[in-house]
Amino acid sequence: MMTTKEVDARTLHLDRKAILELMGIPDQEPDEMTRALIGEMSDLLLATARPKYCYQIVGKVDFRYGKIIDDALREGDRFAVIVSTAGEEVDRLLHELRSRDIAKAFVADTIASEIAEATQRTAIEELERNAREGEQLSNPYSPGYCGWALTEQKKLFALFDEAPCGVRLNDSCLMLPIKSISSVIAMGPRVVKAPYGCAICTKTDCYKKRPTR
Repeated sequence: MMTTKEVDARTLHLDRKAILELMGIPDQEPDEMTRALIGEMSDLLLATARPKYCYQIVGKVDFRYGKIIDDALREGDRFAVIVSTAGEEVDRLLHELRSRDIAKAFVADTIASEIAEATQRTAIEELERNAREGEQLSNPYSPGYCGWALTEQKKLFALFDEAPCGVRLNDSCLMLPIKSISSVIAMGPRVVKAPYGCAICTKTDCYKKRPTR
């Protein structure tokens, strides 16, 4: 059975470091103008967003996600399939900003991505609270990353009886609203929350991959 929850955007904890990394300034304090723009766009987006998350717990999954994710999920006794979204209202706001202010649109886009991430974290926190005794949860893994083909979104969405949280797929298997995340988490007493396999992954544009020195 699908669980659906609406989230008060004002209660979300946004990761400022993640926002700065998405903006391309991970290791320095932004200037005063950038800080003010981040604050302005954060306030606007949190007042606009209507985030939601949906999840379904299933006994097994049938995905072709490759070795990295298989190693992380293979010990699961059951699996949580999650879809989280910042909402259609955010998509409309970003479209409006792109038509009149590119700088604000860029900053707002990164903050909107973090709102979707924070919504997913809220879903995972609920799963952790409701886990069975002795049950551990893996990290979330999403189609399109770690060698998992984006076309597998079709299989993931097929696990829901209806469009989860109103999120749907376009012909390219991208989610609409755009600021949405789908993921799978393994659950079970033998599951280990291992670090993401960035060191051995060959994908160079993954948002999980951090700069190295």
